[in-house]
Amino acid sequence: MGIVIQDGTYNATWEIAGFDIFSKRQAADGTTIDDGYGIALIPKTSLASSQMWGTYNQMPAGYLGCTPMQNTLSTIQTKLEAVLGSHLVTRNVYLSTAANDNGSTAGKWTTAKLTLLSLTQLDGRSWGSVGSRYCVHDVGEANQKLPLFNYERYWLPYREWYWTRGMYGKFTWNNTIYAGSWRVSSDGFVNGGNVSDSGGVRPLIYVKA
Repeated sequence: MGIVIQDGTYNATWEIAGFDIFSKRQAADGTTIDDGYGIALIPKTSLASSQMWGTYNQMPAGYLGCTPMQNTLSTIQTKLEAVLGSHLVTRNVYLSTAANDNGSTAGKWTTAKLTLLSLTQLDGRSWGSVGSRYCVHDVGEANQKLPLFNYERYWLPYREWYWTRGMYGKFTWNNTIYAGSWRVSSDGFVNGGNVSDSGGVRPLIYVKA
């Protein structure tokens, strides 16, 4: 059961992930945000496929500089804005802006209408200090588990893997060093995926009356 948004291109079924989740909340860095009351929606299946970054052994300039955020989500946003108009909320978001071999190293506050999910939104996991491969820069305002995932698995029914917004850092596989981003694999595990691989794009939006 879900809400079908007929945007003319994706025409996807979106599930209600939570209510008022960005209203008067404290973000992972301690900042208080208030984007008002609204409904958080995520598509039941990925809307597109994208690399996180074009070079297999180079870390992106954080999530803010990655291909989904700069290109793929912008394309999806244009289609959604055409049918949702001002109901699609521009949110205050804290996104990573730099990464090294151990993951995200910096972040900043900006605004966005669509973002990929954080690992905390998926399974409620906590974050540690910079260098832990999952830190405050990967989480930002997305620092609570989405209520939807208390009742439903966070991997897709048809078992397609998809990207999250966390930077994993460098890893070695078959004697080759790769740059990685956190992803949800097709069998439901959360791990680091090669940034040059094409994976699913499953964004979160916030809508209001």
